[in-house]
Amino acid sequence: MITEGPIDSLFLDNAIALAGADANIKIQPQQCTMIFDNEPRNKEIVKRMINAVDKKFNVAVWPESLKYKDINDIIISGKTSAEIQTLISNNTHCGLSTSTHQQLEKDINDSKNKCN
Repeated sequence: MITEGPIDSLFLDNAIALAGADANIKIQPQQCTMIFDNEPRNKEIVKRMINAVDKKFNVAVWPESLKYKDINDIIISGKTSAEIQTLISNNTHCGLSTSTHQQLEKDINDSKNKCN
């Protein structure tokens, strides 16, 4: 698993961090799951998610019901590492469907419109 933040990676088994979402890694996509912060309206995060999907990485897509920004915030709320790993496992996708891909792109456009 590859998380966006270094603190987030400490709560997961066999995880490393990008220390920011822009790192260019050389790893076989099927060997890991990319876990970005839960910022569905952040156009940069959504672009990075689309890029990871296009490169055939497994990507964790947080459920809409999740109200926390990142794994650290989920831990602070009282969830255990095991519960978070289950949440990630249940929400990890490979080769997102075209409709999901289009929804991510729509989120980018919606966030652009909100900023103007």
